[in-house]
Amino acid sequence: MDQNSYKQEDNDNRLVTEVFCWGHDINGQFGLAGFEPGTTHVEPHSCDFGVKIDYLACGNSHTAFVSDGYIYTMGENADGRLGISKRGLKFSNSPTLVSALGKCVVSKVSCGLNHTAALTKMGEVFTWGCGSDG
Repeated sequence: MDQNSYKQEDNDNRLVTEVFCWGHDINGQFGLAGFEPGTTHVEPHSCDFGVKIDYLACGNSHTAFVSDGYIYTMGENADGRLGISKRGLKFSNSPTLVSALGKCVVSKVSCGLNHTAALTKMGEVFTWGCGSDG
């Protein structure tokens, strides 16, 4: 697991629905729909999405998390890095379901600078976003 991700441990009985974030929320990557993108949070700010967060990953300008096998993304959508069908959408400041994965059960997600990758329970890997470097 890299330094930009979190995994809910299988033997951990706590239900994690809340994460804390701070820094510059330039593209809505914190998922705080009530705040205008571009807000800087100098102290930890609670982000509670009301769903269990099994795995969380942060990129430079977007964030993704896995909840019960589904991926939700938020932040900048340049190059389609959010994996949502609204290609004209510049950013999303609230979690948006990546519905293109259909019935795939996702276990992990990773966010790069301009792309996102998902690993399913069956060992399949899906990527989306900018593919200019490989």
